Amino acid sequence: GWDTGFDRFNDGDSSDGSNFLGGASLTITDNLTLTYITTVGDLGFRGEGYTQHIVLDAQVTDKLNYVLLSDLVEANAAGGANHQFSVANYLIYWYNDCFGMGGRAEWWKNGGESVYEFTLGVNIKPDANLIIRPEWRYQWSNDAVQLVGAADDEGIFAVDAILTF
Repeated sequence: GWDTGFDRFNDGDSSDGSNFLGGASLTITDNLTLTYITTVGDLGFRGEGYTQHIVLDAQVTDKLNYVLLSDLVEANAAGGANHQFSVANYLIYWYNDCFGMGGRAEWWKNGGESVYEFTLGVNIKPDANLIIRPEWRYQWSNDAVQLVGAADDEGIFAVDAILTF
């Protein structure tokens, strides 16, 4: 199951923790790829449900990459049904093999409430297997959504690292 390992979250009954994860990718041109990914079944603390992710990846130039991502989550947890939808746009420019800059703009809708977010960041690759990504993110909502740490809007600075092996 999703985020549950081999046991259902806080349940202990491993027979309830199953789901399906699958997808397909289509190379439309040398510079354009469309990918579809879905999950159906146990979504961990979200309950039973369905997710779909559609990704359009366009290599605009040798150094400039654009990604359009759409996410849909339909879940039925103990607290009731949940419907979430988001659309995100990514634009990434690689100056060289070790340094890139990027931005993301996203609209996320949870039930009837919307949250918007804009992020600027850099990608630093000191090694072929390590990417360090400092970023500044600004998010806001015109609805009654409680954002992480703020009522209406906030700016966040973060750093993450990706190590592949």
